[in-house]
Amino acid sequence: MSIPSPVAGHPLIQKAAIFDIITQDLEYGPIAAAAEMIAVANNILNSFPNLNQTYSIHISHSNIVELALGRVGAEQRASVLEILTQSKSTTAQKRTLLLKKGLSRSVVDDLEILGEQGM
Repeated sequence: MSIPSPVAGHPLIQKAAIFDIITQDLEYGPIAAAAEMIAVANNILNSFPNLNQTYSIHISHSNIVELALGRVGAEQRASVLEILTQSKSTTAQKRTLLLKKGLSRSVVDDLEILGEQGM
């Protein structure tokens, strides 16, 4: 997805990754999860030469949802959210309805994953 850059030049490209860090420790779990996210980002930067000079990594649950919904046209967003929040529809029914709205399979896949995670 292209995001307009605040300065002249090429638009910024954004990608999102979703992963779970599961812990039963309610007191220290969030601290451990934050440390694990930093370790994952560090491994990514160390795995690819020069990534740290050209990429900016942001860790945020809300940004992932915004990024996925940003791929849905503004005129369709309300109806897509309505489909996603239908409690009586199965995942397969929601998927069919989203595809009938004209969304690409990759967008539907992303929304389906977020729905499973409790978007």
